[in-house]
Amino acid sequence: PIFQYKYVGLTNNAEAEMFHGFYLSYGQLTDSCVVPYPSKMENYTFVHTLEYGMTEDYYLKDVSFGASLFNEQSLNRGDSGYDPYNDYGSYFTGFDYSYQGKYREYGEFNGADLGWNIADSVFYWLGYFDAVPVVGSVTSVLGQIYSTVSLGKGWIDFAVDTYNAVEGEIKSTENKLTATCYYQNRDDQLKYYKDEKGNPVLTKTATLVVDSGTEKSIWYGVGDNVTAYFSIGHSALNGKIPNHTRFTNQLGLQIVSSNNDEVVAAGSTIISDSLREQETKTLTLDESSDIYMLPEGGDKFTFDAEFASDYNIQFDTDSNVDVIVNGQTYHGKNFDIDVSVRSGERIDITIAGNEKGIHTPISVTPSTNLTGMNIPGNEYYLLKTNELSGVTSLTTSNANIVISGFYIKGDDGLILYDEYGSITETNEISYPFPDDESYYIVLHNKTGSSKSDISINIAEIPTITEGNPKSLELLSNYSYYEFRTGSTGGRYVQTVSGTETDDLRYKVLNQNFDPITNGYSYVDGEYIMSFSPNTTYYIAIISDKKDTASVTINRESKAYQWQISGGKFGNGYITYDREIYAPRGTSYILEFLVNGIVVDTNYYSEDDVHNYFGGYDISVNQSGVLNIPSSTPVRGSGITVYAKYNNEASYDHSLKLIPDFADKLNVITKNMESTLGFSVSVPKYVKTVHYTLSVGGKEASFTRSISNYKAVNYITEDIQSNYNTMGYSGIGNITITIDRLDVVTAVNSTYSYNCNYSAQVHNLFGGGDGSASNPFTLSCYRHLNNMRKAVKNSRLDYNFKMTSDILMKQTETNYYWDAWWELIPATFYGVFDGNGYQIRRLNLVMPTDGSTIDSYYGLFRINRGTIKNLKLYEGGTNTYKQMGQDTTKTIYVGMIAGKNYGTITNCTYESGKFNMCFFAPNVYSGGIAGYNNGKINNCSVQIYSLDGYGHKGGIVGYNASSGTITGCKVEGLLSARYSPDEIERTNQYSVGGIVGINYGKVTNNKNYATLRYVSCGNEGDSRVLQPRIGQIIGSNYGTYSGNTCSGSVDKGVLKTVTWTTGILWWKETHTHNQAQYVSSGIYGYNG
Repeated sequence: PIFQYKYVGLTNNAEAEMFHGFYLSYGQLTDSCVVPYPSKMENYTFVHTLEYGMTEDYYLKDVSFGASLFNEQSLNRGDSGYDPYNDYGSYFTGFDYSYQGKYREYGEFNGADLGWNIADSVFYWLGYFDAVPVVGSVTSVLGQIYSTVSLGKGWIDFAVDTYNAVEGEIKSTENKLTATCYYQNRDDQLKYYKDEKGNPVLTKTATLVVDSGTEKSIWYGVGDNVTAYFSIGHSALNGKIPNHTRFTNQLGLQIVSSNNDEVVAAGSTIISDSLREQETKTLTLDESSDIYMLPEGGDKFTFDAEFASDYNIQFDTDSNVDVIVNGQTYHGKNFDIDVSVRSGERIDITIAGNEKGIHTPISVTPSTNLTGMNIPGNEYYLLKTNELSGVTSLTTSNANIVISGFYIKGDDGLILYDEYGSITETNEISYPFPDDESYYIVLHNKTGSSKSDISINIAEIPTITEGNPKSLELLSNYSYYEFRTGSTGGRYVQTVSGTETDDLRYKVLNQNFDPITNGYSYVDGEYIMSFSPNTTYYIAIISDKKDTASVTINRESKAYQWQISGGKFGNGYITYDREIYAPRGTSYILEFLVNGIVVDTNYYSEDDVHNYFGGYDISVNQSGVLNIPSSTPVRGSGITVYAKYNNEASYDHSLKLIPDFADKLNVITKNMESTLGFSVSVPKYVKTVHYTLSVGGKEASFTRSISNYKAVNYITEDIQSNYNTMGYSGIGNITITIDRLDVVTAVNSTYSYNCNYSAQVHNLFGGGDGSASNPFTLSCYRHLNNMRKAVKNSRLDYNFKMTSDILMKQTETNYYWDAWWELIPATFYGVFDGNGYQIRRLNLVMPTDGSTIDSYYGLFRINRGTIKNLKLYEGGTNTYKQMGQDTTKTIYVGMIAGKNYGTITNCTYESGKFNMCFFAPNVYSGGIAGYNNGKINNCSVQIYSLDGYGHKGGIVGYNASSGTITGCKVEGLLSARYSPDEIERTNQYSVGGIVGINYGKVTNNKNYATLRYVSCGNEGDSRVLQPRIGQIIGSNYGTYSGNTCSGSVDKGVLKTVTWTTGILWWKETHTHNQAQYVSSGIYGYNG
């Protein structure tokens, strides 16, 4: 007789299994086996008593087995990309099946001998399956040995149909069957064993199915046994380490009745063991490697960092897994993990806990963030960027953080990129990057202490135009600038002046970044170059020491120069043909240079000097000495001096000298809160200033009279009303031209002095053109308010930068709520750089009529650009005295953005009051953004109170699936509040110190705030009220890690409500915990 019908498979490492709430100890098994399932467990004081369901009528019969071998960490047959020649996993070479039972013949036990051999009723299989499933369905390959009691289909049919898969044989001896492959080693199996398509295979499956009839069979009772032994070969050939392998074994059996030989039940169990050692795979920087895991498997990786960096590890899985990175545990499906290590340190990654098989890529990438870097002392820090294109200028924000080198990715790792010459460590450099690819920058912290908030500014190199001097920094590395020739090309001369260094070297690249090795020369201080027409060139200068120089390029014909010495020009001012303003009361020496050499030249003027200047002694003699007496009046346009070279030819080169009256104007433009105009300091006797305004093709002239003209005057002219009359509504610079001055002489006669002096002031902002290199500057409320005038095609995609704190308009009696901010209707696509300055008392006020309310409220309604380095101080929202109601809209409110799809970084909101008492189905409010599906990094909120109805978070109200909130901090008071009529209507408001509702990723944030439930006085015994309050997240449906809870949570009046339903003996008691999801931990509710 045998035990009850239910059986349990145990692996050879099973020591204890739980049955009926108790653990049964098996000790250390020597082999995997099947044991009867306990029917009862009695718990006594010192021992557990195990009882089995015993019966006199039933035995076991036809015990079968099937087994397969699978690579745990590398591809298996059936997986895309599988190559049998790269399969170094284990494989079968044979098996033994031994049995000791009772021989049964025609319904009777025959104890004399076992004259009948079980081999007559055996189907066996050694080989492979034609369609081994890919990772994720490992156990299904074994199928079901007994799918029905009749054994008429299923596994047996499969085994019979595909009998003798590879060449081998089965031998039968007494109580034992042995199957053996003809080819025992791996190379021979791959050479001789082929599938139906001729592809090489390894024997990964071994099966023996017993299906005896009622005439003759072997039965098993207490004391009998059946054992299967598998012969498994490994692939440790030629120094190869065999793959980590999973051995999966299925045992099947039938239960028969001794009364009539009927099969009354059939069952099977699958158990697994591991063979060989788990492999630790090596990750290479910026190269994809494969995670491969069978169900409930594991994979391990290691990465050795050559340089320090904030490395990013990315991979996605189809099912939840547990991940450990350098001791930090993560859980989920989509992983974007940042880990900081120093040079020479290691990143260890362990992945486990998967229910399904996984085959997915994993990669390690260095930091790509050009801002906010933290670099340890004496460390070399690696940074990756795709923003280097063309000849580019790079500057670090700290002089002690220097650029050590550039690298590109090669087949064997990083390769030093020095195609255009090696570099000396420096914190500012320009260098050619001609290919559109990723570059790697190594930064060196030269100090012994860590440096934080380091950034790299990437900018275009200076552009020099013909004839216009440009200031250029000379460095120990080549300093590049860009020059484009005109339509004719030809020979050009570069002049470098204003530097004391004597060791200057040059390099020229064409527009394809190829070095030019001929066609230029260096003669007598001039760099002479032959250039093609309409072509861009990159010219580089390197110095033996750091210095600043003035660089000028002219055509070779302008190698002729004037040198003026004396007066304010000191030891020699060199210029090409142009006008200069020369102070009166000084004599000057003029010299004429050809290709940098002073030549013997005759000077003359076509002007009648004495007559032109009214008898005053302005003269230039043949030795080039020019004298402008201090008594020279302000009149005329100056004197022109010509040079005659060698008394033979009159060259078309002239120097026009004008008395210095125009220099005294000192025009200063103004674009401030209350003034759009200019100030000018004019000499005495100036009675009238004539000026012209021009902008956007419109032009108008105006005058300003000066009453006290006999004294030196400093006047300020507000041009706002004059500008308004021009009817220009675009964005642009207003050119203010001082056309002429009306001067009153000592005898009260009047004459005019033509100045033609111009200056520019921006019509809307403090300056700039809105580009990345020259953003619009904001220094007052008027500039900020003018942003809505910059909307173009429903987009606000300019660049803005604050240059001072901005105070919003307000009244002194109630500055929190009487100031207001009109919504910008357009979506913001640009860059808004607060530059560390504050916007004070910004308030968001909603209309009292709910039907006119907008869906998004913030400084920016919707952000798809970048907002950074901005500080908001005081202000907030207040709808306590402006209650409205809307039963259809979802409303998102954030101080910086109502809705964010872009990036908000390094921003703060401090000392504000944020109250939302607007009735709507869904109100989401946050100190930074109401809705986030972008990135919010390193932001902080310190708030008096965040109060009112709806879902709310200290940083974000609603964080969508692609939203990330990283490194943020919240302090202050956050409240969950319901209106009296919402208690039974809305029962799941979510309030979190960082985010109200999270579907995205919340990482490394800190909460110091107090979160509380505020009574509306109508909670009573509500059976649906159940707010969700947590220190970091109110309701979580996404992922989180590394967050810190340092605040507190107050559930207020929330309580557990108890009530009874039914009558008489059918009464039932119910409870409802209103504070079930109010927690001082990470989240209130985790979905």
